[in-house]
Amino acid sequence: MKRFIPILIAGLLLFSTSALARRDAVVTTLRAATNKQAITNYEFQGGTRVTTQAVRITTSAQVGSILVQGARAGAGGTKPDLDVSYELSLDGQNWYEPYQSSDNKSDATIFLALETSRMYLFAQTIGSYIRFHLDPDDDMVATIFYTFQSAD
Repeated sequence: MKRFIPILIAGLLLFSTSALARRDAVVTTLRAATNKQAITNYEFQGGTRVTTQAVRITTSAQVGSILVQGARAGAGGTKPDLDVSYELSLDGQNWYEPYQSSDNKSDATIFLALETSRMYLFAQTIGSYIRFHLDPDDDMVATIFYTFQSAD
């Protein structure tokens, strides 16, 4: 019994400190898949979709956000207008648009018609990798980050 009490106390201390551990936000600069250019003050061409490189999300708490900063009209544009969707992958090679089986509708659209700088939260589903499709309707400039709460 004398050995049991110190082990019990040590176990409780270990559990309580790990349960209260701070979970940091992870901020990832997105990069275009074609030229690996960072999406930082990126000049989007209206009607030309940009697909990002894959981001590993195995440490994610399954809720993410797209943080858009400094969105403004580009050289030939009149206003910032960006649609964002995503795909998930188990291996980083084969990509899938997430669907809900109950209604067979895609859950991949995060937002449509961005016109300002904002943080958009979304619930990503199961996957090891995520990539985004950034589809501007008009020429625009923006910086875009993917953020998530670390599950570690």
